Amino acid sequence: MSQVQEAAYSKVEAAEQGISDKKAMKEEGLDEFEIEKRKIGDEVRAALEKSEAEEDAKARVAVGVKALMEVAEKRELQPLDLFGFLFDGVLDAAAVTTLKAHMRLLQKLYKATPDKKKTQSFLLKQIEALVGRVPELEKKVPTLLKLLYDADILDDEDVLFKWLIIN
Repeated sequence: MSQVQEAAYSKVEAAEQGISDKKAMKEEGLDEFEIEKRKIGDEVRAALEKSEAEEDAKARVAVGVKALMEVAEKRELQPLDLFGFLFDGVLDAAAVTTLKAHMRLLQKLYKATPDKKKTQSFLLKQIEALVGRVPELEKKVPTLLKLLYDADILDDEDVLFKWLIIN
């Protein structure tokens, strides 16, 4: 089979898979918004997985940044949006391990956000939502906070204190 034929076959397969995935999601009772949200979460997960394939730490970060930027451009997302999809669509009970593995990438993403205080408040809310979805992470909240603090992602004490007082 020629490369053109293979490419065409792959596109047809992908389209068929996309249609069957969409049907399956609709059968789950998801509306268009939730379907789109899940797709973007899957794209963010794929971007992180792509970076994990690299052996060299610098290459891993570079590949991850490039892959996330492709998702951001395709979907017209801002860095803060990417953090949201990371916490909502990628992180699970292994959140501590996942964050540790991608900390340099997260630091780069954080540096790209225009409003650091807003980003930090958003991340704290995302941690709350994550713990709401994955209750076994409740005892790991201090570890999650420390990871982000040590990486200079959560570094504004005012934001942290306000969050602690509210919670």
